Amino acid sequence: MWELARRNFENASTRLSNLWAARNEPLALFLRAAADGPVTPLDVGPFSVFSISDAEVAEQILQQPDVFSKDTRGQRVLRAV
Repeated sequence: MWELARRNFENASTRLSNLWAARNEPLALFLRAAADGPVTPLDVGPFSVFSISDAEVAEQILQQPDVFSKDTRGQRVLRAV
């Protein structure tokens, strides 16, 4: 039971620290994400987003707007940040 509580706390802590970083140090956040790979999932506050750091992957995504939409609740919230 305590192990599950600890993992939930760490997950919440990571989400909040990523939210703080997105607002205050976005470059550092995305550089850390880029070090993990070309497509990196990030938990930012209550939202899950992806950091895309590879130009070829970004090009594939941008060429398929019907498949990869930016008009999501999370994107609207992050745009406001």
